[in-house]
Amino acid sequence: MIHGRKLAENIIRPRQDYDTRLNKIRLGMNELYPSMPEDLFREIISGYTIEEASAYPEMKSVYESLSKYIGQPTGRILLASGADIAIKTVLESICDQGCNLLTCYPTYVMYKVYSKMLNCKLRGIQPDENGKYKIQNLIEEAKKDTDVVILANPNGISGFYFTLDEIKSLLLALPDVPVILDEAYADFAGLDASCLLKEFDNLIIIRSFSKNIGFAGLQIGYVLAQEQVVEFIEKFKPTIELNSLAARAIKVMCSKPGLLKRLVQDTIRTRHFFASELKKLGYKVIENGGNFVLVNFESRSEDIKKKLENNNIEFKTMSAPFDGYIRLAIANKKIMDFVLKVTCDV
Repeated sequence: MIHGRKLAENIIRPRQDYDTRLNKIRLGMNELYPSMPEDLFREIISGYTIEEASAYPEMKSVYESLSKYIGQPTGRILLASGADIAIKTVLESICDQGCNLLTCYPTYVMYKVYSKMLNCKLRGIQPDENGKYKIQNLIEEAKKDTDVVILANPNGISGFYFTLDEIKSLLLALPDVPVILDEAYADFAGLDASCLLKEFDNLIIIRSFSKNIGFAGLQIGYVLAQEQVVEFIEKFKPTIELNSLAARAIKVMCSKPGLLKRLVQDTIRTRHFFASELKKLGYKVIENGGNFVLVNFESRSEDIKKKLENNNIEFKTMSAPFDGYIRLAIANKKIMDFVLKVTCDV
């Protein structure tokens, strides 16, 4: 019998237990819903040839397109099959066994999973009763035997985020500690820490196109860091970073420079509207920097959750310190109007 690595014995990685989510109003996993713009999809698919599908992807032009799109040299970019693989690749490249990692809890569950895989220890500071953190508390904790700091900024659980000035103070306080910023939700908070890359060689940024433009099914992410840092991380990448359809999608998207920004702005406007309407109804709402809100329906919670389920509306039930809240991703206004109607009809 084959015996796996002992350090992985306590890692539980269940398979998906559902047949499909495509028959639901998918507001539970923070994808762009209902989809990327149809004309963008058509252009990606219509130009995707049988030869491209049959050949290994050609990545040089993809890097050049993305470089121009985000205004960073190609040497500072490393593409990956989603932000998840980008995170894994970065941690594999900079963490020796026994490293101590620091984050802000609660956060993306894969930070802990990858830490265990690498035989590292992950600890975190906790938020206050409003789900907020103080940068000074994080800095003070980081000075206690910390090898790597990894932060979802904004946080995918609460949407809380540190400002660029706060991130800069963290980088200044920890000049010899790698700081990984997972910016999967950054567009929805108007954040972009890439302006700090020239100044700090201990900064690593990870970004994704799943939430903002609807490429969750294509799994496209990337790493940003100083050239010498990317050169080292690249040693741990797979042979080819993306599949050929994802590679084409990047080039098509980069040819439409205003599209992503418009989609993000639409989501932010609808998020503000939805949160405001829920507050008018007397519900507790947490709206921060993500493409989602947290809602506590209090005494009506169970009835409303059943009504959402009966109307095929997917949501995420939250745990401590957000007990009683559910998380709802923000779709277009028509869909969010429908969700509001469901909550009012209980």
